[in-house]
Amino acid sequence: MKLIDYVIIAIVAAIVISVIWYLVKNRKKGCSSCGSCSACPYSGQCEDEKKDKKQENK
Repeated sequence: MKLIDYVIIAIVAAIVISVIWYLVKNRKKGCSSCGSCSACPYSGQCEDEKKDKKQENK
């Protein structure tokens, strides 16, 4: 394998790691972009998250 092959593998690995890190970090923020929570897989968790934020601010 040549140097360019290693560079391409490193770039792909960095992208995969970044995507996984982003998904793990933002896994509970699913409803923020939804228009309606009825079809959202995170329905019911949005209100709990808002309540937690309000309690932290007090």
